[in-house]
Amino acid sequence: RIKPGLKIPLGELLFGLLLPSGNDAATAIAEHLGGTEKNFVAKMNHRLRELGALNTHFENSHGIDSPNHYSTAFDLAMITRVALLYPKFAEAVGQTTHSTDFGGSRWEWSTTNQLLFSFAGAEGVKTGTTSGAGNCLVAAASRDGRRLISVVLASPNRWQESAALLEYGFKEFHLLPLTQKGQVMASFPVI
Repeated sequence: RIKPGLKIPLGELLFGLLLPSGNDAATAIAEHLGGTEKNFVAKMNHRLRELGALNTHFENSHGIDSPNHYSTAFDLAMITRVALLYPKFAEAVGQTTHSTDFGGSRWEWSTTNQLLFSFAGAEGVKTGTTSGAGNCLVAAASRDGRRLISVVLASPNRWQESAALLEYGFKEFHLLPLTQKGQVMASFPVI
């Protein structure tokens, strides 16, 4: 638990946010980057619009239920696709544990994402549980050079449902090359 006055390197705090779903870490990061949580949330919502996540609106930095705090599976998948482009984010969500020393103490965080222990190719991402949203999981997995993202919301079994969606995607969808490099597809006379 973060205590007032404690100085935590931002890179380390990211692990405290993403592995155990640290709401205190979310607030600390928001206040550090935005000056206030309200300012940070305004920036979050602005970035959502830039990404085209038009059916998502955040009211806080941590995801706890709030009347005008909402999203969709599509938007969460789109946000995840972009977030995974950032190596530090991808590294953090893909770890099962992280430990570090700072402030004179040893800190250890463990993931809440059980899919990392049970699904071949799992890359993690984010769990979420609130009374309003139920058990949720945004998951990513890679196999044979393909990365798939699944999103389950209000799930009675988020691990099983996510694994089933990802397995379905890997089995039923395939990459097909449209052309080979240097291959001429057609030629037309130009006057």
